[in-house]
Amino acid sequence: APHRFADSIALQRDHVSLPARAIAAALASVAPREEIDGRALALLRDFDGELAADSPAAALFEVWFSRHLRPAVAAALLGAETGERVGPADTRVAVRAVTRPGELLDTEERDNLVRSTLIAAWADVAGRLGWEPEAWRWGDLHRSHFVHPLAGVARAGGDGELADAMSLPEHPMGGSGETPNNTRYGSEDFRVRGGASFRMVLDVGEWDAGRMTNSPGQSGVPGDAHFGDLLAPWAELDSLPLLFSREAVDAATVERIELRPAP
Repeated sequence: APHRFADSIALQRDHVSLPARAIAAALASVAPREEIDGRALALLRDFDGELAADSPAAALFEVWFSRHLRPAVAAALLGAETGERVGPADTRVAVRAVTRPGELLDTEERDNLVRSTLIAAWADVAGRLGWEPEAWRWGDLHRSHFVHPLAGVARAGGDGELADAMSLPEHPMGGSGETPNNTRYGSEDFRVRGGASFRMVLDVGEWDAGRMTNSPGQSGVPGDAHFGDLLAPWAELDSLPLLFSREAVDAATVERIELRPAP
């Protein structure tokens, strides 16, 4: 179907994880054995894979998938010692192990692995976010983290005020390294480690209609008004005008910096 300007913006903001959607659908065939794995299965069975920042299911799934399921799949396929040495299973291998019982793992082995790792993941999330799953939020774990690379130098030099100005507030984030809007994280603290810091969509021929977002700002100067003013719109999936024509740029200009060579 025709692809519209708004569709491109939506694509760049997309937090749907296809691995999460596939695994959640496969859980319908896993019967619970205990209260906790039953509650975990109930939370994930209807999960649509949308890793929204305010989603309890996304919090459980990502903690389970990154910290418990993938390492357990590697251990099951390679043996505990080799699995620990090699590291967590590849995403595609983990998805295959859960969604295609009988190929890599037999059905009983798959079911036992799912149940045991879900119980461990439930306790993991509860230890981080409390024991009320309706209050869990993926964005309470998965957060932006922007610190200037010289902040440590400033603090070591005794300028704590400057060091603080070089560290920007954290923001709750959706997505993961498996979503179109890539917000890759480290599984030890779930802070965003990489992804699209700059996004833009252009309407060819209507250049002043372009939209963009960037993080954290434009100036690169701690304490300046434009050091972190784009961080919140970027984290909240908003976009701003990306002007092109001289007339539009001049009309929107609020400051002009002119560089002159020394005599």
